[in-house]
Amino acid sequence: MTAHPERMERLGDRSLDEAIGQILGEVQLDDGLAPLPWADGDGPPTDDDEDWGAVSVWWVNRLGSADTGLADRMAWIWHNWFTVSDEAFSGPKLAADLIDILYRHGLGDLRTLVHKVITSGAMLRYLDAAGSQAYNPNENLARELMELYTIGPEHYDENDVRAAARALAGWDVEDEEGTVWFDPGNAFVAPLIFMGVQDEWTTEKLIDTLVDHPGTAHRVTARLWRDLVGSELTAEQARTMGDRWRNDGLQILDLVESILRSDEFAESAHQRYCTALEWMVSVLAIVDPDGDEVPLEPWHLENMGQRPLSPPSPAGWPNGQFWARPGSLLPRLQGVQDLDTSVISGRAWSSADILATAGLPADDPVGPLIERVLTTEDFEDDDRRRVAWRIALTCPTFQRH
Repeated sequence: MTAHPERMERLGDRSLDEAIGQILGEVQLDDGLAPLPWADGDGPPTDDDEDWGAVSVWWVNRLGSADTGLADRMAWIWHNWFTVSDEAFSGPKLAADLIDILYRHGLGDLRTLVHKVITSGAMLRYLDAAGSQAYNPNENLARELMELYTIGPEHYDENDVRAAARALAGWDVEDEEGTVWFDPGNAFVAPLIFMGVQDEWTTEKLIDTLVDHPGTAHRVTARLWRDLVGSELTAEQARTMGDRWRNDGLQILDLVESILRSDEFAESAHQRYCTALEWMVSVLAIVDPDGDEVPLEPWHLENMGQRPLSPPSPAGWPNGQFWARPGSLLPRLQGVQDLDTSVISGRAWSSADILATAGLPADDPVGPLIERVLTTEDFEDDDRRRVAWRIALTCPTFQRH
């Protein structure tokens, strides 16, 4: 995502290594927790609000603001790993509580993050584990916990799914107040055989075992590398990095720092296609930096294919070439047709200024086209600026990180 102009100004003329150091230093974990960035301001909506998608809109505006940092980026990455849909529950409180978890624990200890997310009201509702009873447990959360969120499908079988579902039984949720509780009367209390071990498996013991499994560290390492660098690790690279991270204690900030300080990250500019949300956040940061001129509605995000809290499946949103399809790019073209903010109309832009402000290389192939539009006599001044900015914001380079 393109950084907000104010944030870029704060980073100043620092080298990449210095900028990474400053970004990492801003996290300031306290006992493994990141402070909520809105502690002294407005957080996600929590009141019973009939405004559909209010939390989604709040989050996109937050991600495109001058205050966004590494905790924001990681919270979004984790949301695409631990996806939930707000259509699975009533009111905004469960969604807001989940966002709090992703911000507070998204750079801390992996074990704590997984525990908090899996037993959150939003996740329990989304994967039908709320109200699950031991004598006939729902298996959705157990299956996705292993297949998507931890060890991967090659490390378990259907017997493990059934056992895990019993170990996860007993949780329940009240949506409006966001209350989550465990009812021992609905829990499974007899020994179970899970992954070849007979024991009295509780939710806590189950999650600990899955987090400690080498497959979890390998998969999380590969995913964070892909999301931050844009390339894919080989299986051997993921095992090597994952094992090292696992042996060091599964502290997420340590893994993120090692990725950000890698040579591959330094060379990764414009390496992968932006998702719809990443593109929209970048556009908002550039053309509406104060967040008060472009009205953002949930349907805009739905139309572009990536409204937060509305994933296509528990596996989250796809990456890579999917976002270069005509069906993904056309809504972006439509989205910039009516952009007319004070940033766009407030000055006489040159092609070099537009390229620099949009974070595009000075020699980008789209530069001559922007220059031609800005100097043509076929449009009025305001129209020339708008068309030039439409070209910059939808050109191939801007579509990639």
